[in-house]
Amino acid sequence: METTPKDIELTTVKPAGKRQKVDVEITFSTHVGWDGTLILFFSLGIAGLFLFITFKYTKGFQAWHREWVWLFIVFAVLYVLQVVRFLCTWKKLATENTLRQQGGRVGRTDKSLKRSKSAVERAKRKVQQAKSIYANLQMDGPWFLWKLYLSELLESTQQCINLTTVYLCSLPIAWTCSMCFALSVDCFHTVHTLVHKNTPTRRDRQVRIDMIIDFLCVAVPLPVFWYVYEVPISILEMLSITMMPTFSMVLKLGDIFKETVLLRAAHQVLKEQSGHALSMRRGRRSVFEEVAFVEMAKVQQDRVPRQVRLFVAGSKGLFGLFFLVVAVVHLATQPAGCDTTTWDKGCVNKIPFCKSLFTPTCNCASLRIVNNFTLTALPDSFVDEMQGLRKVFIRNCSLTALPPRMERLAEMVDFEVSFNQLRAFDVDVLKWEKLDVLYLMNNNITGSYNKKALWTHPNLAAIAMGGNEGLGMPTAGIYMPSLSFLDLRENRMDITTLIEADAFPQLLFLYLSGNNLKTFPSESLKVNLMYLGIARCNLKSLRNYLSDFQKLQYLDARNNNITFVNDDLKELIATNDVEAYFSGNMVCRDDTSLDCQPLCSETCWHRDVLNNGQCDLPCNSKECDYDGGSCDFF
Repeated sequence: METTPKDIELTTVKPAGKRQKVDVEITFSTHVGWDGTLILFFSLGIAGLFLFITFKYTKGFQAWHREWVWLFIVFAVLYVLQVVRFLCTWKKLATENTLRQQGGRVGRTDKSLKRSKSAVERAKRKVQQAKSIYANLQMDGPWFLWKLYLSELLESTQQCINLTTVYLCSLPIAWTCSMCFALSVDCFHTVHTLVHKNTPTRRDRQVRIDMIIDFLCVAVPLPVFWYVYEVPISILEMLSITMMPTFSMVLKLGDIFKETVLLRAAHQVLKEQSGHALSMRRGRRSVFEEVAFVEMAKVQQDRVPRQVRLFVAGSKGLFGLFFLVVAVVHLATQPAGCDTTTWDKGCVNKIPFCKSLFTPTCNCASLRIVNNFTLTALPDSFVDEMQGLRKVFIRNCSLTALPPRMERLAEMVDFEVSFNQLRAFDVDVLKWEKLDVLYLMNNNITGSYNKKALWTHPNLAAIAMGGNEGLGMPTAGIYMPSLSFLDLRENRMDITTLIEADAFPQLLFLYLSGNNLKTFPSESLKVNLMYLGIARCNLKSLRNYLSDFQKLQYLDARNNNITFVNDDLKELIATNDVEAYFSGNMVCRDDTSLDCQPLCSETCWHRDVLNNGQCDLPCNSKECDYDGGSCDFF
């Protein structure tokens, strides 16, 4: 059939990438949406986690002097700033990508910057170059895979370090083997991703899996350490666990958030164009979004040489094999010849592969022995085998002496041997550099202990040595920069040492009740001191400067010979709502403004402490119903 010219209409075919401009309304709900909002709340949740870690390590935001503790609050602020940045830049990201999707140009290039020789403009050019490098390393940039592959290797290396130095020395086999299996699966999945073609879906999935692994490496061990096994972890160990995942998650959250906004912006453009085309009864190509992201994924893969990808894949495979072998070996082998009392019955957290990756030993992270009246001595294996000990709790036994070479327990953080018959504590605790808590209450320790090491320890935060009648403290040479808790109750000793801020700059809790207090605590303690126990100390008066202790929350001055309390101190008690007890003093005969009601016993320090679920040792008496039934070891 012939056609005439008038039957043919010539039209100009536009390039596939050209589109008619459409108006796209940019809103938070359409361009950030629920998934972007989830990222914001996730970042705030991580910030809250680091705030909680800061709370723990600063002992309720009090001990800010502890080395490196400020880094945790920096991490928290970093994630909050990340959220602020997201909220401030999402609209710009959405606008730029909306324009780019419709063939527009984003930004401008000032060619004069290339020709300029002035210092200001050269600086501007450097900034522009830095921004260009930063943009190239983003998820939609050509160099992104370099950043991803480098982070993969660094993360696996750090996970190996944390496994061998922290996890295997603080968690039992069930937990560490589970972690190894999970890390092994993650490594093998990464290998599978690396040897296949890079696609947007595969790349984005890998980033999200990495971020989940990073989060689990931070969030899961912490409650297990603190609440399941009560294993103390040093600040440096916590930094080793959290620092790499922290920065990794910051980068990945930025990538995922930006990718979320860009995809939603592209979707909105396609949606508006499809509606516009339908209203005009015209067809359109709707593959720009897919083509753009697929093309960038190809560019990213081309920028990384094949040898580099194979090297990273091989390295991740070796890491995965290492984790798998560790898990299998640890499940299949057990130590032999361990002591029954300390290992089988006393060790609550067995760590047989601590510092011995493939050879099991009778090592232990946490020892607990209670109410064993036949225990008079510990075996030599306590020191020779259990060098990973971090926490020792031996209470209400018959222990009379500690084994020699106790200094070898260099990982010790929390040490308590109380209500025993211990006669001496000749341990050089300066060798226990991580020591944080030392409790030796109600033993027979008098003058036989290493005074120099104890009273000059730089990291020790809490000492309780009450109930050792005759035990003394040096009159000079004391310097404990980290000590916040000092309890020397019921030692029946003459206290002539001036307890002052120069020796104890961080002291918050001071309990001296049950001693002959010949030298009253110094006025210099007023900066920090919150709790002061000076009951049964043969006092005839209180120092006038005590009213300057503006942070004071607790004052126990019972059973002294106090005849007068000045008005300034009474005003401080009323203003700060200080828990102050004065029963057993002459002043109670005339002054009804003071709390002169006796407590359940002379040693119980608090009227409302009974039956709180925790055994408070000073209230563990028949008169106090054994702390309201909370004490169950007598």
